[in-house]
Amino acid sequence: MQNDKAHDLMGDLIHQCDVLELGEENQNSSFAVFQDQLATSPLADLYQILRQRILGSEIEFIGAKEDLIGVLSKLELANLKAEMTEITEKMTQGTANPEDLERYRQISQRLSKR
Repeated sequence: MQNDKAHDLMGDLIHQCDVLELGEENQNSSFAVFQDQLATSPLADLYQILRQRILGSEIEFIGAKEDLIGVLSKLELANLKAEMTEITEKMTQGTANPEDLERYRQISQRLSKR
């Protein structure tokens, strides 16, 4: 799951680079323009956390890697909780199927191991 989130993050970052438009007036402030663009991304919260951690400390590969893994873990947790909420709503409405119930059980087990 973390690999999927890292893949999503890297894919979005590449997309943000591809769609970045720097006009003549922005040439000297391209980093600021790029930061503004990242702030409007669907993953803006994740970029903000990474930016604060990277700029707030000496850049070391191991530390940056651990920060990224931590952020991805938090994102995965949020996604699992959202998925559980969706299944709970289906259960409440009586529309949950056996696959939903099994997925709910799997998520519960996974969260209990954290």
